[in-house]
Amino acid sequence: QVAAGDLDGDAVADVVAPFFLSTGGSGTFIFLIAMVDRDGVLTQAGWALLGDRIKLNSITVFGDGMITVDMITQGPGEPFCCPTLQVTRTFRLEGGELKQEELQR
Repeated sequence: QVAAGDLDGDAVADVVAPFFLSTGGSGTFIFLIAMVDRDGVLTQAGWALLGDRIKLNSITVFGDGMITVDMITQGPGEPFCCPTLQVTRTFRLEGGELKQEELQR
């Protein structure tokens, strides 16, 4: 689920993609990684933790650099194994970090 678009305002396509980390336990931590084009070389520019054992539906990059992640996460009182809460998280690349703008449900 890689999404492309201009994240840093230089009119060159960059990408965001999920990164899955499992350290051998029951958790699978999912991060969103931003990679920007620096003179033809993709370079990591920021990341954000999306959650543990979430389900990704889609990642979208809009023309103004806004990134949306449509996902299913754990609601109040739900176990990590069985998320059911649909959320959309919005990010922007700012100062080398992926910053969450707002939480929508």
